[in-house]
Amino acid sequence: MMNEKEFAAKLGEIRELGALQGGYITKEQLSEQFPELDKEQSDLVAEYLRKVNIGLDAPLEDAEILTDEEKKPYSTEIAKE
Repeated sequence: MMNEKEFAAKLGEIRELGALQGGYITKEQLSEQFPELDKEQSDLVAEYLRKVNIGLDAPLEDAEILTDEEKKPYSTEIAKE
């Protein structure tokens, strides 16, 4: 089991990968990066990625993309970790 620091680092890597791939990652990439997560935990990671404008298996639609103002609570939360 990974610690919080390792988890945050992997989360940053998958977020960066999504940005490099045009705003999305695949479900396979998510499960490769986080093989130890159960379905509920994977869903939470996918939800976080959507909130930082990274889609799963496809880029987010324009209506789903958060503005910088809407992202602030999530950015602050990650910075605390």
